[in-house]
Amino acid sequence: MFHKALELEFKNGTELELTFQDGKVKRYDMSLLFEKYPQLLLFLKVAYEATIFI
Repeated sequence: MFHKALELEFKNGTELELTFQDGKVKRYDMSLLFEKYPQLLLFLKVAYEATIFI
């Protein structure tokens, strides 16, 4: 069974925090996937730009 994500929040650097419909909150480090999926490097750019403009 797959639960739908209700919230997505960017955390430090390349970490994402997801809140699922069953109430569970999980953090994922997207940098672990950069080698296999180089297009995810865009997350790094977004995270960097977000810290500059805050």
